[in-house]
Amino acid sequence: MGCSGMEIPDHQKAEQEGRPEPLLTRRELAKLCKVSTRTIDSWVANKRIPVLRGPSERCVRFSWSDVVKSLRSAEEGSCK
Repeated sequence: MGCSGMEIPDHQKAEQEGRPEPLLTRRELAKLCKVSTRTIDSWVANKRIPVLRGPSERCVRFSWSDVVKSLRSAEEGSCK
């Protein structure tokens, strides 16, 4: 289960234009992956996806490309 098959148009545009990709909030990532924010919290707690922390523990952001890579490698590992 994961969001590895999805693509974000803004991410693709940023990549093509050589700009840094926009970081996603927990809610944005959950919406794109079609899961709950609690699932995102679980993935973070289990170190299934990488997280970028801000000045406080509550301020977290996610890199779409890093999340996709992490979920893809987890899916490949579970199929072996």
